[in-house]
Amino acid sequence: MKKKQFGFFGIAVLVAAAMFITAGCDTGSGGGGGSGTTVTYTGTASGTTYTLTITKNTSKAAYTPQAGDSYVLTIGGQKSSGTVQSVSGGTFTLKPASGSTFTATVSGSGITGINGTIALDGGGTVPAPGTMTGGGGDDDSSDDDDSSGGGNFTGGYTPQNLNNTVWKATGYSLTFTSTTEYLLEEIGGPKHPGTYTVSGTAITLTDSSGGSPVTGTFSGNTLVTSNGYIFTYQRRR
Repeated sequence: MKKKQFGFFGIAVLVAAAMFITAGCDTGSGGGGGSGTTVTYTGTASGTTYTLTITKNTSKAAYTPQAGDSYVLTIGGQKSSGTVQSVSGGTFTLKPASGSTFTATVSGSGITGINGTIALDGGGTVPAPGTMTGGGGDDDSSDDDDSSGGGNFTGGYTPQNLNNTVWKATGYSLTFTSTTEYLLEEIGGPKHPGTYTVSGTAITLTDSSGGSPVTGTFSGNTLVTSNGYIFTYQRRR
């Protein structure tokens, strides 16, 4: 982990430094990834398919979507494009090239809700559909990178209940191998064992090879980490 400066744990150090340097600015966080990386989410409402594609700002080392990235939302044959204004957990605040912001909420690779008024390219607006049925979508960075959910996580976020569960995010798979240990696997890359502690919905992950611990918060079927990753519950082993 120490050699991979922009890995899952390495980025936490950069994020902490950025918070002091750019206080008051939403600079986002995340892991590595090549320039031009895109993530696509889809959902349907009233028979219409919505496809949201977010393209990484190439000046950033981030892998997951965050502020400053560009977006394109297709609604049937219509389109809205602009920038990602902010990211909070699985909710993106999107700013069209012209018009007011609206929000899109995702889980795994699906869009579960869009709220506000959507300004369209070329003029005009359409009302957001609200709650949606998420489905489809993929991350073009890896054919093996499936972060869509595989069921509902129930029973509370205790070490005993987390044991033997698998969670996935863009580029990573996280398996809790015991009540105190986990294994973080980079898709197509190395494996990073470590230890964890939980208190309520809060978790701290500590890489066995060193580096700054990463914290996170559980909510429903998701785990959002302090370095910008959104893990979705998959299954029990």
